[in-house]
Amino acid sequence: MLAALEPIREIVPLDASTEKDRDAFLDSLGNSLRDIFNKSYFITTHMANYLKQVKGVLPPLYFFIERSGHEIIKTKIYHGR
Repeated sequence: MLAALEPIREIVPLDASTEKDRDAFLDSLGNSLRDIFNKSYFITTHMANYLKQVKGVLPPLYFFIERSGHEIIKTKIYHGR
């Protein structure tokens, strides 16, 4: 189980996007992950600049889940009380 303070945003399926939007999303995702690849840690202010196209932290999280060989079976948003 993972928890975050950031509001959950809708993730648009890449296959439902135009090629231009898909390329912009993937470029933004790659740029947002640059610090973690080069330094092994996130720099929040850098990520904030690049996550505008990605819209939230779920896409980077999903990227790392897939990259580590795991599979997302179900996603559920819990709104608290």
